[in-house]
Amino acid sequence: MIPLTCDQCGERFEVPESLGGWTEACPACQHVLQVPPAATPVAYAPPRSPQARSAAWRRGSAAARVPPPTSAEKLNVAAAILVVLAVISMMVGCAAMASPDPGIALSFGFGAGLSLLVTAAALHGLAQLVRYAYAVAVAASRVPPSLTEKPPSTAP
Repeated sequence: MIPLTCDQCGERFEVPESLGGWTEACPACQHVLQVPPAATPVAYAPPRSPQARSAAWRRGSAAARVPPPTSAEKLNVAAAILVVLAVISMMVGCAAMASPDPGIALSFGFGAGLSLLVTAAALHGLAQLVRYAYAVAVAASRVPPSLTEKPPSTAP
């Protein structure tokens, strides 16, 4: 507990250390006082284990609704690989279809079909990646209300 003395009326009272740095009203005269920072650090709950977090995720708790963050570098690398794969497979497909030699066109016929399949899969993967990155960015931009509210006043 942090001891306080009101500047207006001289009333002495205590506030919890968790209110260090906040303002508090005097219980006698309602004069607003600045609470000094706590001398000892406030103890917080230890971080949960990965098993507890995954269990909370499966239960759908509010704290675990945001998917685990993925670094932007990993997303950029994956997107670049998918784009390069799509471009290469489209080039192979176009080259196979543009060939005047029927033998080459026939031999690349299977390759062209496979190329279109790979292109479609790469573009689908890229779309999924963009959708996931957007969801992570939106979830990260939301601030929980508990972080924006002032702690409740606890006058004895």
